[in-house]
Amino acid sequence: YPPCTPPAKKGFKPGSNMAIQAKGEYSLRDLRQAERFFFYQRKALVVVLTLGILLMLVFGALFIVRDERVSGVIMLGAALYSLVMIFLLPMRNSNRKWKRDLDLREPTEFEFAEDGYRVRGPVGDGYLHWQAFEKWSENQNLFLLYMRTQSAQNIPKHFFSSQADVEAARELFKRHIHKRR
Repeated sequence: YPPCTPPAKKGFKPGSNMAIQAKGEYSLRDLRQAERFFFYQRKALVVVLTLGILLMLVFGALFIVRDERVSGVIMLGAALYSLVMIFLLPMRNSNRKWKRDLDLREPTEFEFAEDGYRVRGPVGDGYLHWQAFEKWSENQNLFLLYMRTQSAQNIPKHFFSSQADVEAARELFKRHIHKRR
C-alpha cells in the first residue's frame, strides 16, 4: 500500500516533536479488554439484558415455589445461559478477531497531533481528522476513539512510551473529540 499523506495543515507534522507517538503490537489480552469495554459502554443493551435475566430468575424461582418445577428449572437455566453469554460474548468476538486478523500481531504506530491522527500498520497507512470521531472513552488500560456508535479504534495505553504521553493524548482527545463517554 502506498503511504497516505495527510492534508497540509498547520500543527500536524508527522515525526515531529509536536506529535505524540504510540506504538506496539496488539495482544489477545488487548483485544479482550477493548471488546469487553466496548460491549459494556452500550449501557442500554446491558441494562435490558440484565433486566431480562433478573426477570427470568424471579419467574424461575416463582415457578419452583409454585410446584411448577420443570418450568422453573427451564427459566433458571435460560437465565444462567444468558448470564454466561453476556460475559463470554466479548471474549468470543476478540478470539475470532485474533485468529482472523493476523496483521494485529504486527507493529502498529500512532501519531496524534492537533489536526488529527495517523495510524501505520502492516496493511496500510491512514490519517483521520478529529472531526471523524463522535466521542471517546477510556479505562485504565486503553482509549477507544469512536468513529460511529458501532466502530471504535482501540489504542492500548501501553503503546505510549510514558505516562506523560498518555496524559497528553487524553488532553488532545478532550480538546478535539467533544462527546466523552
